Amino acid sequence: MDEAEVVAAFCAALRADGWDVRTEVDHIDVVATRDGRELYAEAKGTTTSAGLDVDTMYGQLLRRMSEEPAPGRRFAVVVPEKVLTAALRVPASVRAQLMIDVYVVAESGQVALRTSSADAGWHPGARALDHAYAAAADEWRADGDEAAWESTAADGLTDTRPPPLSGDHC
Repeated sequence: MDEAEVVAAFCAALRADGWDVRTEVDHIDVVATRDGRELYAEAKGTTTSAGLDVDTMYGQLLRRMSEEPAPGRRFAVVVPEKVLTAALRVPASVRAQLMIDVYVVAESGQVALRTSSADAGWHPGARALDHAYAAAADEWRADGDEAAWESTAADGLTDTRPPPLSGDHC
């Protein structure tokens, strides 16, 4: 899936949910607005240098951010399934602080949010969960690795909070 296909699928899904969508605005792939909210998105397709291209995509978004956060403004990276691993290399905590959501486009054209932030700019109709990762996250949590579980949960790979740790933890 190339970048143009990723952008087309993302725009179609946004429009289906009532967003006003423009492409190629001031070097941003997609700018969408609805009900006083803005979503600035950069997209990448499947390439031979996916990691480098995704790093470039994040840099492109960073250059478009203002000094102060604007109310109702979020940012997004949009990638095909084959590039998702590269997009998730930026830690979930960093993406959350920068208000960057990750969306994945399936070969079928379906778009899914892959971050679990309640503040995400847009929540497409269906959110795909990878149950293998969800099970791993729960196992990590059971072993006391809260940071690993938090990262997995923030990436939208599980939506079930494991039970709290027992004992004293500082």
